[in-house]
Amino acid sequence: MVDSIEGAVGIYLASFVIAVISGAFPLVNAEVYLVGIVVASRVPWPSLIVLAVLIACGQMVTHSLLFQAARGVAKAGGKRRAKLEARIARARARVARWGNKRSALLVSSAVLGLPPFLLTCLAAGALDISYRTFVSVGLGGRVVRFTGLALIASIAS
Repeated sequence: MVDSIEGAVGIYLASFVIAVISGAFPLVNAEVYLVGIVVASRVPWPSLIVLAVLIACGQMVTHSLLFQAARGVAKAGGKRRAKLEARIARARARVARWGNKRSALLVSSAVLGLPPFLLTCLAAGALDISYRTFVSVGLGGRVVRFTGLALIASIAS
């Protein structure tokens, strides 16, 4: 029994770590990893959902750090350079006019990857999109993305 627990925890921990790494380094692709795990191991569907949620959480850990870093750089960099502050202010004004379209862009990016979520998290941080909005929409979208990929891979294999 201990071996089965160790094996189960191992795949979940490895998936979380891969997801954290893939959040910052796109060459480590969490989607390919998830599909590979599903196809190679014939995981039952409840475990697919757990894997998808863990991978989404792992990516959101990294993306949240990048979001906060972009927010900090935008605030600190703008105070030191007047031209940069003016550009950031213009971009924030444009984003503020989008209203609910900001959330639609986050959903599109989190679920479909268009625009790439890594770039969206940096832009969202720099352009003062609410952290709560970013995390809730981003996590929900990533869970949908990874759950859908896992289920499709499971059905196809």
